[in-house]
Amino acid sequence: ATDCFSAKQNTTGTKVESVYESRTTNPTSSSTLTGTYTIQGAGTFNGKNSTRTSYTTDLTSSQASANSTSSGNTHTQIDTAAKRFTAIGVESQSSTSQGSVNQTTSIEPGILFRFDLNPADNFNQSYTVTVSGTASGFAFGPFSTMTTRKTTYLGQESVTVPAGTFNSCKFQYEDTSTASGQTTTGTTVSWVAKTHGIEVKSVSGNTTNEIKSLKIDNATISGS
Repeated sequence: ATDCFSAKQNTTGTKVESVYESRTTNPTSSSTLTGTYTIQGAGTFNGKNSTRTSYTTDLTSSQASANSTSSGNTHTQIDTAAKRFTAIGVESQSSTSQGSVNQTTSIEPGILFRFDLNPADNFNQSYTVTVSGTASGFAFGPFSTMTTRKTTYLGQESVTVPAGTFNSCKFQYEDTSTASGQTTTGTTVSWVAKTHGIEVKSVSGNTTNEIKSLKIDNATISGS
């Protein structure tokens, strides 16, 4: 999967502009997520060194109550030599028709994504996601979800999405999560474009996300 790791994801100043379409069946709904992501460089989160990426997003949904705007920072730890990165947290501010939310999402010890895998290779990990913050001025949390994940690299595959056809690395994530005493399971399949390191499609349960347009450093990226 090394072809699908992009060192630009650790390069200060890299700017990614994307539009994703999401479709859900039973019940039927759809949405469009427009986002801009800029790598700001070295940061810290919960006392850990990180690469900080600022972002703004706008979500437009067929269910008007779900419309939202959001901004904030994501924090990752990137090992370019090993072709791995770990997501460790998010700081976000969002607005909906219901009000505003300021939220901190902490991930311990982090969610590991590996691009040093060969087809059929897999690995297991466990992590805890904790969220807390304020909603319209009222505090909430912390609420924690514990997850065990099996990641399998399924190999390279051509995938066609609204932005075109991309040669991609295909991953499968099998998750078992427990929160408030309730346990759920789910499987997500993800396609990450070669060279660019950007997810262009994912399928999780009855929801499909596909990229509609993509720019990296103001250059339009389109499939064949």
